Amino acid sequence: MVTIICGVCMAASGICLPGCRTRGAALTTSPETATTAVHSFHALRTLSLKYQTLSARLHVELATGTEKLFSSQAVLKIRRDRILQLSIQPFAGIEVMRFECSPDSFRILDRINKRYMADAFANLKGDMQPALNFYNLQALFTNRIFLPGETEWPDDAFLRFRCEPDAPGYIFRTQGRDGLDYLFTSRNERLCSTEIADNARRVLHLDYDAFGLVGEQSFPTEINAEWRVNGKTKGSMAVRYSNIDLDRPLDFRFDIPKNYEQVDPAQILKLIGTS
Repeated sequence: MVTIICGVCMAASGICLPGCRTRGAALTTSPETATTAVHSFHALRTLSLKYQTLSARLHVELATGTEKLFSSQAVLKIRRDRILQLSIQPFAGIEVMRFECSPDSFRILDRINKRYMADAFANLKGDMQPALNFYNLQALFTNRIFLPGETEWPDDAFLRFRCEPDAPGYIFRTQGRDGLDYLFTSRNERLCSTEIADNARRVLHLDYDAFGLVGEQSFPTEINAEWRVNGKTKGSMAVRYSNIDLDRPLDFRFDIPKNYEQVDPAQILKLIGTS
């Protein structure tokens, strides 16, 4: 589970902007294909996935450099703006770890080592720490453009981004109060990459791919993330979605057995290289 959190964190942070390829269920381009930056920008919000609850089965692969570290099935559950839960199940549905976060805190349950950890996002250390929060993680998992540090989408949001044409779409850049740079790339009214970087050339880059239909809504079934330092890839994560369900009742219980030891999250973050 710790490794998947590393992957999630990696998927939270070069300006490499590959095109968005479409596979899976066929999708036709809207007749209102973006012709202006304003239209393209607002399309990213209005056409993003709409849901109150989301559940999906995932296949996750995590690597450091060229070495594969981790491959597992997982279950993702989200109650929008309230809770995100990820269960790692490598052995026929048997859970080995669970990660949960809310707007102010996170918890990790490690069933293999019979331990757990719980802390506030505000207590995390490191230059990339500001990027690790509930709303960013929720947006990264659900293919949404966002304003760093904001929970609401203001009317003047477009004015907070710098726009660059990048046919057949646009690049939208902004800087958060945290000092980090955020970059979003659109292709044909879809968000096809997100990037977060600091001034020390540490970059988290995500590509969204294999767009298909969830009901009548467009959604990527693949996320590929890389963590780069000084232009060199230090780690990567690939996520494949399947069995995506929206707006169904979900169970978010997080029971901690009495014999589990509580440990300091810093110990785990140091092991996975995020501190």
